[in-house]
Amino acid sequence: MKLLCLSNDEDLGSRVCVEADRLNWSAVVVRDRATIELAVRQHDPDLLLVDINDVADLEWWKQAHVPSRRPVIFLNQELSEEFLTAALNCGADAFIPKPLFSSRHFEARIKSLLRRQQFGQNKLFINKFGLLVDSERYIVEVAGQSVELTLTEFKILRELASEDSKVVSRLEIQTRVFGEGKLSNRSLDVHVCALRKKVKARGLEIDSVRGVGYRLILVTP
Repeated sequence: MKLLCLSNDEDLGSRVCVEADRLNWSAVVVRDRATIELAVRQHDPDLLLVDINDVADLEWWKQAHVPSRRPVIFLNQELSEEFLTAALNCGADAFIPKPLFSSRHFEARIKSLLRRQQFGQNKLFINKFGLLVDSERYIVEVAGQSVELTLTEFKILRELASEDSKVVSRLEIQTRVFGEGKLSNRSLDVHVCALRKKVKARGLEIDSVRGVGYRLILVTP
C-alpha cells in the first residue's frame, strides 16, 4: 500500500515513514503544501495523510485542488467538536490526533478506514448522473438503463465517473487505465469517441477540455 503524507513537521513525517516501513507499506512525505496536487498525481497513493492543526488551517485544505478518489486522514492537533465537524465537512474520512499518535493507533486507524473503503469499492454510483458503474460485473447503467461498453470503454468511463465532473487529463487516463506509454494518443481518441456516442444516448456527455483532457457532464438540452 502507498501512503502520501503532507507535513512540514520532520518528526511527524519520520514517524509515518517508520510505521509504514514496519507494516511493509511505502510512504512518501511532502513538506511543501503548494506541491500536494502534483505529488498526488505523481505518486498515485492509496491514502493521504494530511497534517492539519486547527479550524483556521482548514481554509488551506478547502482551496487545495486535490483529486478526491482517495481516502484522507487528517493528522490533527485540535480535538474540539468545532474542528472535527468542520474537518468532516471538508472531506476528512478519519483522524489520527497528533497527541495520540502511536504505532497501534496508526495501524488500526488506517486498516479500519481501508476496510470501509473496500466494502463498497466495486460499485460506484453518481447520483446527479443516475450512473451506476459496477466493477465486479462490469456493468454500467444510467437511470436504470444498461449501456453496452467494451472493456476499454468501461475503464475510461469509470475513471471519468470517479472524478465527478472534474477534468481527467489524458496522461491520467493513460496511466490509470493502460499504463504509461502503452496506448497512442490517436488510439485513446478513438476509444473516447466511441464511448461518447454510447453515453450520449443515455443523456451524458464526455466533454473535451482542449489541451487538458476529458470530463463527464450531463447533456445540455
